[in-house]
Amino acid sequence: MIAPSLYADLRSRGVRLSIAETPEPPEPMKPLSLRVEAPTGALTEPLLAAVRRHKPELLQFVFELEERAAILEYWQDNPREVAEELARSCVHGGHASPDGELWLRDLAAHHPDAVLVLQQFNAEIVGVCRDGGQWSPPADFIERGKALFET
Repeated sequence: MIAPSLYADLRSRGVRLSIAETPEPPEPMKPLSLRVEAPTGALTEPLLAAVRRHKPELLQFVFELEERAAILEYWQDNPREVAEELARSCVHGGHASPDGELWLRDLAAHHPDAVLVLQQFNAEIVGVCRDGGQWSPPADFIERGKALFET
């Protein structure tokens, strides 16, 4: 499930996701919409592409968060901010870190530059991390790299 880590990354950049309000009276069978509010420059092209690619999953995740938060706010008299934090801890994966491997692996696999390199070298993604992250290559990483250049 990519939505929790993508959601956490977006939040760390100041992006707010919510369910767009439905018209009054609600139109029958109108699908829910995802509202994205972001500070200028927070949504890079690859990040925006990931949001578009995972929109249905993000929509479901945000819907569950908002539903839980509303319940926690109403039934337990929590302030909205507290209810939202509690909801994130209740929804599966809600505290996924912004450097979640699933989201970064997906970004790397779909980023135009990465796709080009992967195709040119007939390579695969074996690990992902943010700058400054502690990534340990697989045991056969060096040998596999050498084999690419020996052919």
